[in-house]
Amino acid sequence: MFINFTNHTSKLWDKAQLEAAKEYGEIVDLGYPNVSPGSTREEVYQLGEEYYRRIMEYQPSAVLCQGEYTLVCYLVGRLQESGVLVLAACTQRSSYMVGNEKRSVFEFVQFREY
Repeated sequence: MFINFTNHTSKLWDKAQLEAAKEYGEIVDLGYPNVSPGSTREEVYQLGEEYYRRIMEYQPSAVLCQGEYTLVCYLVGRLQESGVLVLAACTQRSSYMVGNEKRSVFEFVQFREY
C-alpha cells in the first residue's frame, strides 16, 4: 500500500509518478489537512498523532509525505520509528513567461527517501 499524504491527488499525477508509486502497491490518497499558522506545537503534534493512526491502519509499505513543514517533520519521525518507508517526490521545475505572468511546470523525476 502506497499512501499519498499530500495536497495533490494521484488522479492528477503523470504516468511516470503513477508507475513509480505502484511499485509499492495500491495507491491510496489521504488528503493533507490544513494546518493553521496559529496552531501551537502541541496542536500540530496532536494532529500528527491523529494522522499517524489513520495512516498506520492501512499498513503501508510506503508513505509520500509532503505539506506543512512542522507536521511533515513530526509524521516522518513517527512513521520511521515504526519502520515505514517515508518518501518525498522529486521534480524538475521548468518556468516560462506568458505575457507578464511566470508559469512553472513540474516534471516528476523520482521518489526520494527521507
